[in-house]
Parts: sequence; C-alpha cells; structure tokens
Amino acid sequence: MVRNSLILYGSCYPRAEVSGVGFEQDDVTFSAYTAYAEALQPAVLVPVSKAVENLRMFKDEDELAVMQRAADLADATFIV
Repeated sequence: MVRNSLILYGSCYPRAEVSGVGFEQDDVTFSAYTAYAEALQPAVLVPVSKAVENLRMFKDEDELAVMQRAADLADATFIV
C-alpha cells in the first residue's frame, strides 16, 4: 500500500516543490510513516487528524439524493 501511494504521489507531483505533506496520524502505521518520510524527502510530513472525515460531513444535493435512493431500496427489500 505504501509503495502504491508513493507511486501515485510521484505521478501527481513529479516536479512540484512540495514542502509538506499531510498524513492521517490516526491511521498511518509507524512503518508506513518512516517509508513516506524517506521517500518524500525533503518534504516534511505534517500530522493531521480526521481531515477526510471532516470533509465527508458535508454532502451536496447529489450525494444526498444517492443516499436517499439507497435507503429507499433497502426499505423496499423488507416490505412484504
């Protein structure tokens, strides 16, 4: 997983001057952290917490419609 993430990072930012890279401190193992730190030098790893979860708290109208449709389908499976 770490290797794939680093390949993706490298393909997105091949020549970018990145000084810091955020990582989810609650979910990244120490071995993954050290692999990232080594591979991403000289960028500094910046610990963040709940960044993705906080973004996911907000839904647009399309997301809400999809969620409602899924709930409706689930309800329909239990109607006899």
